[in-house]
Amino acid sequence: MARKIRNFRSNVGQIAASILVIALCVPVNLQGDDTPSTSPAGTLPVPDAAAQALAGKKIGEVFPNVERLPQVERSPTAIKMVDAADGMKDDPSTMYVLLKEAGALAASAGDGDTSLKAASILDKTFAGDSDELVIEWFRKASSMQLPANGSEELVDAILTFANTAADKQKFDVMARALTAAAMAARNAQDTSLRAVVQDHAAELKQLQSESIRAKSAEAVLAKNPEDPQANYVVGCFRCFAMDDWKSGLPDLAKSSSPAYRQAAAAELASPEESTKQIAVGDLWWDLGAKEVGRTKMAVQRHALDCYNKARASPDLNGLERTKIETRIKSFAALEKTVTENGRWVDLMRLIDLKLDAKSGTWKMENGALTSGADNGERVQIPYVPPEEYDYRVVFAMKGSGTQAVQFASSGGRGMVWDIGRGGNTAFTLNDKAAGRTFSGLQVGKRYTSVIKVRRGYVQFFLDNQLMLTESSPDLLFETGLWYGLEDKRLLGIGSLFSPMSFVRIDVQEISGHGNVLRR
Repeated sequence: MARKIRNFRSNVGQIAASILVIALCVPVNLQGDDTPSTSPAGTLPVPDAAAQALAGKKIGEVFPNVERLPQVERSPTAIKMVDAADGMKDDPSTMYVLLKEAGALAASAGDGDTSLKAASILDKTFAGDSDELVIEWFRKASSMQLPANGSEELVDAILTFANTAADKQKFDVMARALTAAAMAARNAQDTSLRAVVQDHAAELKQLQSESIRAKSAEAVLAKNPEDPQANYVVGCFRCFAMDDWKSGLPDLAKSSSPAYRQAAAAELASPEESTKQIAVGDLWWDLGAKEVGRTKMAVQRHALDCYNKARASPDLNGLERTKIETRIKSFAALEKTVTENGRWVDLMRLIDLKLDAKSGTWKMENGALTSGADNGERVQIPYVPPEEYDYRVVFAMKGSGTQAVQFASSGGRGMVWDIGRGGNTAFTLNDKAAGRTFSGLQVGKRYTSVIKVRRGYVQFFLDNQLMLTESSPDLLFETGLWYGLEDKRLLGIGSLFSPMSFVRIDVQEISGHGNVLRR
C-alpha cells in the first residue's frame, strides 16, 4: 500500500509552542507548584484528571474547538500541536494533553502517521505505554467519513501499530488494532483495502499461533532443557518469527532438525576466518532455499548477515566476493518479488463472460458473479498462477441444490474441488470423495474457500478450517473429468445443480508472478 507521508514540519510548531507558553503563563505541574519535574524521560507519571482538565482549558485558548475543525484543517492542526508539545517539556501536564488531543485529531483526519508520532513521544516521556489511547483514537476514527486517501493512510498506520504490538507479543492489543483496521476498510467500502487488512490479520494471527506453540515448548524445556522437538519449536520462533537469533541459535543447536543443528553449531563456534564465515552463511542460505514464504526470507536474510561479516575481511578472494555479491542481489530480487506479490490479486476483473463462461447461464449483478442451476456450469479465468499461491473464492448458494466448484492448477495440470457433495455435507477432489465432512451449505450464507498450492502438496480450507491436505499426484490431478476446464493451466469457478453467487475471486501470488493471458 503506497504511503503518503505529510511534510508539514516547519517552524510552525516552534511558533505554536511560544504562543502556548505565553498563553499558559503558569505551567500546570503535577506536583502542584511551579517546580519543573526532574524525572527522566519515560518515567514521568501520567497527569491526574484534575491536572489534565486544567491543562485542557489552557490549550483550548490556543487551539479552540479542534473537534469541530473541518477535515482539511485537522491534520495540519494536529501537527502543530505535536510540535508545540516539544516546547512544553517543563510542563508535563500540558505536554501530555497536547499529545493526547493531537493523536485523536490526526486520526480523525486519517493522518495515522501523526497519531503514531504523538504516541511515540508519550511513550518516551511518560510511564506506562500509550496503547489504550492509540486503540481509542483508531477505533473512533475507523467509523468516520475520511478525506480522499485518508482511509488507506489510517489503515496503514493501524497495521504498523499492530505489527509493533505483535513484535512485543502484545497479542490482545494487536487483535484490537486489527479490528479497528477492518472497520476502517469496511467503512471506506474499499474491497482491495479490506483484502489487505484480511491478509495482514492472517499473517499476524499466524504469528500469534506460533507464539502460543513456542510458550508451550518453553514449558517443556523448563522441565527438560534437552528436549529436541521443544528446542526446535522455540528456536524457530525466536529466530524466524522474532528475528532474535542470539537467543534462538542455542535452541536450534539442540533441535530435532539435523540441518538446523549443524548450521547453528557452526555459527555458535564464532569463526573468525572469512572462509568459515562464508561456510556458515552457505549453510543458512541452502536451508533457506528449501523453505517458503516468511521462513525463507528470515533464513536467507540471516545468511546475508553472515556473508557481510566475511565481506569486511581483506583476505576475501575475488571468487568468494563475487558469490556473496550475487547472493545479495538475488535476495534483493526475492524481497522485491515478495513485496510485489504478497497481496491478493483481484481475478474478478479479468473475467469477460462472453469469452470465459464455458457452460451455463452466468451473469454479473451487483458486483457478484452468479451462475444458473444447470449441471456443470463453469467460468474459466484467463490467468496462469505461479508455482505457489493461495486461491480464494467467497460465495453463497442462492437456491436449493448442491455444490460450488473451484478449479485450481499446478504445473499445468488441473484440480477440481467440489464443495457440498454427498448430501451437501462433503467434498470431492476430481469427483472422488475427499476430506472431512461439514454441516452443509446453507442458502444465503457466505462461505470462504481457499486452496493453498505449495511445492509437493495442496491444502483445501473452508472458512479457515483445514478440510484436506493432499500430496499424491494420482489423487491431486484430474484426467479428463467431463466438467473440468478446457485449459488445465488456468483457474476457474463453477456450480452443479445450484445457482451460486461468487462475490470475491482472488489469488495471492506466493512464489513469483502469475501470467494474465488477456488484459
